[in-house]
Amino acid sequence: MKYFKLFFIVTVICMLITITMVGCNTSDNADKEPVEPSIDVPEIEPDPIDPDNLDLLPGPDGYATIDMKDAEAYMASKEDYIILDVRRADEFAEGHIPNAINIANEDIGTEEIEALPNKDTLIFVYCRSGNRSKEAAKKLVELGYTKIVEIGGIIDWTGDVVVDEVPVLELQFRMPLPDVLTYKYKFPKLGGKH
Repeated sequence: MKYFKLFFIVTVICMLITITMVGCNTSDNADKEPVEPSIDVPEIEPDPIDPDNLDLLPGPDGYATIDMKDAEAYMASKEDYIILDVRRADEFAEGHIPNAINIANEDIGTEEIEALPNKDTLIFVYCRSGNRSKEAAKKLVELGYTKIVEIGGIIDWTGDVVVDEVPVLELQFRMPLPDVLTYKYKFPKLGGKH
């Protein structure tokens, strides 16, 4: 019982000290405005991309991988490359990178590709999101192409996009239709005998 009284008294004293300190602390800061820390952090501008120093060395799958931003910088300053869109033809028509050629990933197999006769030409490969372009890049390496660079998907492209016009099928009716179409039909009587 003696320890209980002592414990109770110590607990009450600690609570009173805590309440007093908290109360004093808030009353001192109530009249003051919050102070923002003033640290001058210089804005760091990203280094400009040097197309001559891009890492176009093949990775473990036999092709290089760079992001779309680096590819755009390279394409803006160089002319010795091919842009290969490996999406389906309908996706290509909906919008593609200017000057890109279209060979669907599904059409790349084990046979030579007529549209890509020089196997030492730098070829940037892209699709919609980057999955099919990785598959196509691997197939191209297996076909013997030496400078394949996978650049991901057009969803990350920030440059201009070319939209091909799809021809609209127009139907013309050459047979005149009658002004009034008449159908004669006798409805049976409901309920009862006929």
